[in-house]
Amino acid sequence: MASVPKPPAGHFNVLYFASASSFTGKDHEALPATMPLTKLFIELETKYPGIKAKILDSCLVTVNLDYVDSPNEEGAEDTVIQEADEVAIIPPVSSAGGYHEEEDQHNEDKSGHDGDDGGETRY
Repeated sequence: MASVPKPPAGHFNVLYFASASSFTGKDHEALPATMPLTKLFIELETKYPGIKAKILDSCLVTVNLDYVDSPNEEGAEDTVIQEADEVAIIPPVSSAGGYHEEEDQHNEDKSGHDGDDGGETRY
């Protein structure tokens, strides 16, 4: 992510990481301060329909590099975002549980063994 400019007076920055950046088409944007985190999530859902279910319901959130409770957590305290704050939306990192052909080819040795403990030979 390139350096993020300071937000204009009366605003705060929202930084989007990974799939949040892909979903919004942005790395960052400035929004008017002050705003409770619950309202930010509502605003983002209005601007980017579907972001709540796909990103916000499972993301981590930081305000000025400190993790805060997500508004989706039961009993969570609603953080109020202030002017010049920096809010980061951090989606969960997915594991590489799926099949990756490149990895399979990399694991093959010259005998045709696929690197699996089952000793399967490919023809």
